[in-house]
Amino acid sequence: MSCGEGTILQDGLCVIESSVDDNNDNIDTCSDGHKAYEVVNGDFINPPAEPWFFIGGWMVSQPDSIWMEDFDAIIFDVTDAALTERAVWDGAFWQPKVFTEAGYTYTVTYTLRTDEENGRDVIVFLENTDNNNFKFIEDTVSLTKEYQTFTYTYVATEDNNDTKVGIFFANDVGTVIIDSILIDRTSTNGEVVSCSTNLAIYEVVNGYFINPPAEPWFFIGGWMVSQPDSIWMEDFDAIIFDVTDAALTERAVWDGAFWQPKVFTEAGYTYIVTYTLRTDEENGRDVIVFLENTDNNNFKFIEDTVSLTKEYQTFTYTYVATEDNNDTKVGIFFANDVGTVIIDSILIDRVVTE
Repeated sequence: MSCGEGTILQDGLCVIESSVDDNNDNIDTCSDGHKAYEVVNGDFINPPAEPWFFIGGWMVSQPDSIWMEDFDAIIFDVTDAALTERAVWDGAFWQPKVFTEAGYTYTVTYTLRTDEENGRDVIVFLENTDNNNFKFIEDTVSLTKEYQTFTYTYVATEDNNDTKVGIFFANDVGTVIIDSILIDRTSTNGEVVSCSTNLAIYEVVNGYFINPPAEPWFFIGGWMVSQPDSIWMEDFDAIIFDVTDAALTERAVWDGAFWQPKVFTEAGYTYIVTYTLRTDEENGRDVIVFLENTDNNNFKFIEDTVSLTKEYQTFTYTYVATEDNNDTKVGIFFANDVGTVIIDSILIDRVVTE
């Protein structure tokens, strides 16, 4: 089908070219330049910095040296520490915020091996973080000394902005070597699918904290926070960190932090970032708000020290993007100060840069 001069084909119809909405989240989500359904750094050509995460460092030999640069691979040497007390999911390696959409079939591949003569098991998974970690894919696979590629498909029947992909160590011991974890997709019915409008890939997920701050929100510095497992105030839909003076003189301003990774920012847009914060401290306290490029040595697009009071204040910043980035990170640092930090919301909106 062809359209006449001054019109353009959109969703099977000829429409006036000037009426096409260039700021349409459908286009953004499906953009070939972003591919929000893909994992970031899934072939481990670079070190596995965020948005890759892992838990279970206490059961891993040399947890700070898991990237094998000569092989562009990840290695976990899992010990038998507390083996009889561990659950299969106690050790895990994963990436959050994979965008999956109804109408697409996702192909997930895990290329894995081990150095163990007798092999070892791991569990591969794709799950819905927001729905009690419901598993779209879950399988126990046996690794050998040769790389094997394990391939799975997931037919999405609904949209989800926080699908998570990764592996569990499966309460087994020995090395787990990961060459790649990758995702591709095709239209389920072989047709061109219009993307949904509710997957705005530049927004933060659960930025109002109406739900508990499960992934993709993360924080470090639990050792300096009173009751780190109880930071959500359900009655107020807010987050509270009660930061103590533990090792205060030895801490850096970034040692305690709360953030979300994998915010997609694009050239041609101006991003409006708002942080609504307060404290219970009579004399106030400081925090540092930030928006940064994780892949570029955490280069700060936004960084500012703000003074909190007992009343909520909204701190607003703009970032004019001049290049695309698929792992912008937004959050706060505790700024090596003490006392409560109460977070009502952290939000991002955008407009076309004029």
